[in-house]
Amino acid sequence: MPKSFNFNGRITNLWIFDVALHLDQINAMQFLVEAPADECSCYNGGSCSPRDDGYMCICHAGYIGEYCEWQKQGCYHEVWPRKSKAMGEHIGKFKENRKDIQAAVEACLKAAQEKQLEIFGVRRRYKCVTTKTDSPADFDRYGSSVTCKEQGDYGVGIKTATFVYILKKGE
Repeated sequence: MPKSFNFNGRITNLWIFDVALHLDQINAMQFLVEAPADECSCYNGGSCSPRDDGYMCICHAGYIGEYCEWQKQGCYHEVWPRKSKAMGEHIGKFKENRKDIQAAVEACLKAAQEKQLEIFGVRRRYKCVTTKTDSPADFDRYGSSVTCKEQGDYGVGIKTATFVYILKKGE
């Protein structure tokens, strides 16, 4: 099914069925422009927005990613030692992003996509982690935590907490 986007701008000429309408005849109209499905494939209710180089997805709250394919799960407690952690597999460290929550999450998201993972988390503001089996089954086994920092739909864990995202290509 084709995706759509809203137009916000100025129309200087309008023709409908070969009939020119004068600007004083036009009050307000909403135009629905269809984008070919192969050009814009947003998941989870995301909508297409035109750009010079194609389209980009505008995600609903709780989703991130180029196609809105990653669902925010929230902040979860972790334990020591490392072998007991629910999210104990390291997939990257991005210390340069420790003060920029969105940049840290996007760097981890990219690392997770490169490894074709279905779950990732951000711990200690810059460490990217996943489960040992890349399964979302037990990431929450130690319960939720309040020791994360959030900025919109982007979040990072602090100390023994991990902010978790799961790949969800629905709708």
